[in-house]
Amino acid sequence: MLEVKSISKDWKEFKLRDISFEVKKNEYFIILGPSGAGKTLLLELIAGIFVPDSGRIFM
Repeated sequence: MLEVKSISKDWKEFKLRDISFEVKKNEYFIILGPSGAGKTLLLELIAGIFVPDSGRIFM
């Protein structure tokens, strides 16, 4: 299970604001968006490469 609660992060030109979602056991999840939308930053936050400025990530 993955739960992302109200995470925000400013990093270089990227800004994520108040992102929340939950992926339960046996569910699939896809992140879609145009280039520069912050998809990689979101994955780096989930992986623990960066720490959110606010909010929590539970695994």
